[in-house]
Amino acid sequence: MHLIRYLLVFAATLCAVTFGTAHAQTLTLPQAIEKTLSHNPQLRGFEFKHKALSAQRKQAQLKPQFTLALEAENFAGSGEIAGTDSAEVTLALSSAIELGNKQSARIAVVDAQQQLALAQQQIETLDVLGNLSRDFINALALQEQVSLANYSVQLAQTTLTSVTKRAELGAAPETDVLRAKAALSQTKLHAQTLQTELTIRFTQLAKYWGEPAPSFNRVQGELYTFAPAQTWQNLLANIEQGPAIAQLTSEQRIAKAQYQLISSQTSSDIEWQLGVRSFASTGDTGLVAAVSMPLGSSKRNRHAMNAQQAKQDELIYQQQHQKLQLQEVLFKAYHLRNNAINAANTLQQNILPNLQQALAITQQAYESGRYSYRDWLAAQQDLLEANHQLIQTAADAHNQQTMIEQLTGQALPKH
Repeated sequence: MHLIRYLLVFAATLCAVTFGTAHAQTLTLPQAIEKTLSHNPQLRGFEFKHKALSAQRKQAQLKPQFTLALEAENFAGSGEIAGTDSAEVTLALSSAIELGNKQSARIAVVDAQQQLALAQQQIETLDVLGNLSRDFINALALQEQVSLANYSVQLAQTTLTSVTKRAELGAAPETDVLRAKAALSQTKLHAQTLQTELTIRFTQLAKYWGEPAPSFNRVQGELYTFAPAQTWQNLLANIEQGPAIAQLTSEQRIAKAQYQLISSQTSSDIEWQLGVRSFASTGDTGLVAAVSMPLGSSKRNRHAMNAQQAKQDELIYQQQHQKLQLQEVLFKAYHLRNNAINAANTLQQNILPNLQQALAITQQAYESGRYSYRDWLAAQQDLLEANHQLIQTAADAHNQQTMIEQLTGQALPKH
């Protein structure tokens, strides 16, 4: 199935995965996708819908059925027709000859419904796996936030140790020690809170494949690696082949097929009957034949055809409007992704190295008595905030990438 291939390509872009060496308690995005495709109940429902449509198609292929009728006249009356001596019994076989290609029209409607069901399945699958990918990305980002919080605890512990030494030498006030102790407690509490939130996120991920509790305690992926950007023109061309447009096309195809089906009703069917009549009074038999055709079908069907044509025209304009909306969402996701990638690269290449160097210089200056405790804390906060911003922008870039792939049905190319 090409959807699985598309999403696994995206998963490979996001995650550096080696299934043979990954720890048993570590979850990767391809593993999460495979579990979801195999066990998500929301996706399994389409299997029964396809079976129902397959049965409807077989039903549409059937020709008019034959009818066997037994008719008795002139019996159990009075006078000369008392009893069964004057009875007339007719055994007849009847059916209809369909005109106007009604059978082909019925099949065309079901075929169009099957195409719509396939497009809806693709969209539903992309929606579920898109939500899964976003939840995985957000869990991966939160896991990075937990690591950052643990690093913050280490910084707070180092700061407390250094401030305590300077206070013992009389080079720092006791209030700095108290503030450093409070800061250490706050950072530990924040780290514990984030760890609890991460456990909840893991539980939410496991629900995609029906597990009541996660069987993993870590997610694995490359949060700071991004697929190369595509041009807007390429993405716009890809959206034309995406499942959303396929659904719109299928809806229009159904409307057209239904119009053809209604149009086929304009041609009246020929009903025929052929049988044998037996006369009890004489013991003779004779053939009975009849042919009938309803009149005025074209006139009676005209209003239904006009209504269906109006519905078909309305659907065309609705599809044009929805297509513009899809393009608008794609345009927004395209630019937000590029902006997030640019911000993440700037943070990694320019901002964070400078802040790391500034923190090292500030710590040395504080320990030598040239900078204050407040200066040291400010340098730490600047570095931590920049790392927090990097995590958020990287997650935003991947989330926008997921949106682009949902709209186009294609994964962005790997590096």
